[in-house]
Amino acid sequence: MCDLQLDYICTYKDITEESEDEIGLKQMCYQLQLLLAFNMIVFNEEELNQHISKAYTQLKEVSFVQELIMKNPYNSQLVDPELVFRTLFSYDYFDLFHKCLVYYYNNKLIDTPLLLLLKEFDNRST
Repeated sequence: MCDLQLDYICTYKDITEESEDEIGLKQMCYQLQLLLAFNMIVFNEEELNQHISKAYTQLKEVSFVQELIMKNPYNSQLVDPELVFRTLFSYDYFDLFHKCLVYYYNNKLIDTPLLLLLKEFDNRST
């Protein structure tokens, strides 16, 4: 079992930033939700990197994770698969990767969130 906390919905991309005083809310919410995934309260880069490395070790043999690494637009630039895996926790991909993990660990059919993430890869590479 993965050590990630998956009992919440990623909403950071759903936030609107309509006024000047709302600018940055999406980024702040993303950062909080990323910390939540690793049960962290305060940002600590070294600790976050350790958690992501541990998640990679736990998930690197899972077929959908291998597919995401292979089809990731950063795969051609980053030689190390763990570095490519780390991009799944970026602002652009974390919400969809989180959903894939929720489906996977709850034994639900992962096709829909996986296809959404692969489509997001296609959007980034064009």
